Amino acid sequence: LVAHDPLPRMRAAYGQELRLPLRSAVPAPSRAVGADERQCYFWATHSGAEIDLIVQHRGRLRGFEVKRTSSPAITRSIRSAVTDLELHSLDVIHAGEETFPLAKGIRAVAAVGMLEDL
Repeated sequence: LVAHDPLPRMRAAYGQELRLPLRSAVPAPSRAVGADERQCYFWATHSGAEIDLIVQHRGRLRGFEVKRTSSPAITRSIRSAVTDLELHSLDVIHAGEETFPLAKGIRAVAAVGMLEDL
């Protein structure tokens, strides 16, 4: 990680865990944003918050959370990740058919159109 990136600081400040690489989970979203496996992390805190995929690319952090529901909502984990990691954006990939905003910087992205919408 580059020294100016927030990941090492966040890990120390919030007791967070970042694991690298995530070979089985990252191909579609990471390729869609032009990232390589070495830029992909799983994020979790000791209190139980977690995000499925954090991608560090072009100096920005993007989060990806996968939900089986067709009506995703913003969870405490999502709020925590957006704030603590200062994410540029977070996409909740879901089973529905529509892509729509959930909040500023947070979108619900339909799995069926994921590669086009990312």
